[in-house]
Amino acid sequence: MVVEVTAIVTATGVTGLKMDVPFGIKGLLANQISIHDLRAEAVLPQSGELALQVLLVDPVVMTSRAIAEMLDHMIKEQSARLD
Repeated sequence: MVVEVTAIVTATGVTGLKMDVPFGIKGLLANQISIHDLRAEAVLPQSGELALQVLLVDPVVMTSRAIAEMLDHMIKEQSARLD
């Protein structure tokens, strides 16, 4: 997970500065990290069941209606690139 932070940049490198992150933002980041971890778990064994779970827990997916059919369609359309 990449998080932009304030940093000091010198000729010897970049040093991120410690900052307090509000509790709510930490929660959002933890949620996104979990979704990315689950996505990797779905991709490595090519698990359609786990891929469906990823879609169902991702907050950018606004509806679960027909999500399984959409996933099946996308897998079929992208099958040449998924091997």
